[in-house]
Amino acid sequence: MNWAAIGAIGEIVGAMAVVVSLVYLAIQIREQNKESRLAAMHEIAVAYRESNIPFADANLADILTRAHDDTTQLTEAEIVQLIVGGNAARILILFVGTRFRFRLAAA
Repeated sequence: MNWAAIGAIGEIVGAMAVVVSLVYLAIQIREQNKESRLAAMHEIAVAYRESNIPFADANLADILTRAHDDTTQLTEAEIVQLIVGGNAARILILFVGTRFRFRLAAA
């Protein structure tokens, strides 16, 4: 066997090693993407759960129920309580963040 044949065999082995490492890298990137999506979904679920905690208060739940039927029967204090105590801004931010994440994942 001459040096040219040994060099050709070395190049073939090197090329195979590159292909194997690229396949391994593709698998790792796919797994990382799955984990990132799962982590984002977990964050969304936790935020949603936390945004519902204030509504466990019977008074706030009553205000929410009456607001759902007709907002004109609420006093100004109850409207403020619904907005502040009900975390309306937080729920809106949660919705916008969720939509952004799904749009980002779809791209």
